[in-house]
Amino acid sequence: MARLQHPNVIAVHDVGLFNARVFIAMECVEGETLAGWLRGTHRWEEVVRIFLQAGAGLSAAHRAGLVHRDFKPDNVLLGADARPRVVDFGLARQSASTPSPASPEEEAAEEVSNSSLNAQLTREGAVMGTPGYMAPEQISGLSTDARSDQFSFCVALWEG
Repeated sequence: MARLQHPNVIAVHDVGLFNARVFIAMECVEGETLAGWLRGTHRWEEVVRIFLQAGAGLSAAHRAGLVHRDFKPDNVLLGADARPRVVDFGLARQSASTPSPASPEEEAAEEVSNSSLNAQLTREGAVMGTPGYMAPEQISGLSTDARSDQFSFCVALWEG
């Protein structure tokens, strides 16, 4: 997340340890989830406009080499400023298409970052995500990439 800064992605200000527990200090967004907003009455053009902005945030994550793996309306916050922000990168993983760092210092930092992003947190073949939004390859426990997120985005847009 440190290398991901986009108006449509939640801003992460700090990450650290406190009393042996991980904390994340993020932007405070006063508003509601996209799922809550969609329960209201909106013209289809407005729904598409909001989704296009959320999609721009998801695309920024892909350009930064991240696959979200759990895109859904509940993971988009719509602030009082009407700007959607993609949140909850808890299942995110490094994409195979991540650009290579330029300097040795960046390579070392990338190595530490990659070890966290690629850490095996669940048993092999475990399915993680929200089934109603998951791409077929994700449901099957296969590797995911930006196309998997695009599938989830399209399901959410259709639902909207």
